[in-house]
Amino acid sequence: MPPNHPTTRHQSVSSKSKQRVLFLNDLGFQYGAGIAQARQVQSFLVGGWEVGALAWEPGELGLDKLLTRTPADDLWLGLQRMSRPSTERLETEELIEAGLMMEIARFKPDVVIVGNIHSAQWSLTLLPAIRDLGTRVIAYMHDGYLFTGRCPYPGDCNLFLTGCNETCPTATEYPPLPPEKIAPQWQLRRDLFSGENGIEVVANSHWTRDTFRRSIPNYRTCETVYLAADENVFRPGDRSSARASLELPLGKPLILCAAVNYQDKRKGAHHLRAAVKALGDRATFAAIGHNTHDFPELIGLGYHTDQYMLARVYQAADIFFGTADEEAFGQTILEAQLCGLPVVAFDVGGVHEIVTSDQTGLLVPKGDSLGAIDALQNLIENTELRLRLGNAGREANASRYGVEAQFHRWESYLSANE
Repeated sequence: MPPNHPTTRHQSVSSKSKQRVLFLNDLGFQYGAGIAQARQVQSFLVGGWEVGALAWEPGELGLDKLLTRTPADDLWLGLQRMSRPSTERLETEELIEAGLMMEIARFKPDVVIVGNIHSAQWSLTLLPAIRDLGTRVIAYMHDGYLFTGRCPYPGDCNLFLTGCNETCPTATEYPPLPPEKIAPQWQLRRDLFSGENGIEVVANSHWTRDTFRRSIPNYRTCETVYLAADENVFRPGDRSSARASLELPLGKPLILCAAVNYQDKRKGAHHLRAAVKALGDRATFAAIGHNTHDFPELIGLGYHTDQYMLARVYQAADIFFGTADEEAFGQTILEAQLCGLPVVAFDVGGVHEIVTSDQTGLLVPKGDSLGAIDALQNLIENTELRLRLGNAGREANASRYGVEAQFHRWESYLSANE
């Protein structure tokens, strides 16, 4: 780790019983859900547990680029790619699953946690197949993929409650699925997670948990284990110094936004444009994420995976604006609050579980651009309110959503539900 990244060897926290955990997902530690999984991996490593990961296409981003605490020797067992080169992708679904089962059996895990598999060529039937190996398996929900017929976020569509089918309005969107296959996939999820023999499900927020429970009322088990960020990295810093190091202008308050990809319509690019148009003469707007070049009226800061650089960007800002119209948890909102930023966001999904309106931030109804603009203007004009909400957000969330807290939530869940 470079010298400006003060990663230190961390003493393991007290653990009731150490286990070997295997994480399974589609794209490794890339993108939002991948970073969330990397942070879950780190929490287990801090707990002194052995951890490994399998991914369909892990990409170039390894755990070493995301760790903020160095684990004890030999606890991290590596990230392995499970897909084959394109010239070899003529295998049947059964052969793909058989190869995956062989790797899992070789790893000999006590528990397998399956996160996002939207982009992998794996069927959800892998969940009972893993259990048949004699291994505990948990399906972790980063979004709604496990209770719909295919989509991560159903938006205003309620077919997931009555039966997703060929009339799905977003069948061609990520992850696409031929319309005739949607109803069978919706039913498969109910077969997998219902009854005494159902697969365990863990959610990233109470909103995700409660929506799953409404959709599959005969579920076996579905509880919440919140996501987290390193509170020792994401923390308040010197704003002037951070702006100088990032060559950001001084003077007007800086409003920061963040999204993996601003071309994703649920990330609320139209809200951002409306806010810049209304308040651009009173504040400087900056954004983290892919495709920020689509907004020439604001400062594009690119997409950051380096945790220290990401924290530095938050530390340079005065206000964070969460623009998403759909959000299962709100990882960037949490990062901003840990850095002491007052937050303006839409009251959607699990956001209100992180932000208490008028106490640690300002929440407005979904889609209410004018309400968001009014809230932002209030913070622009009221330095004392910015300071109060920012300090309260840090104080409320640093211990609740920190690394050790996440490990203890996982440890408590695993022991209580054995």
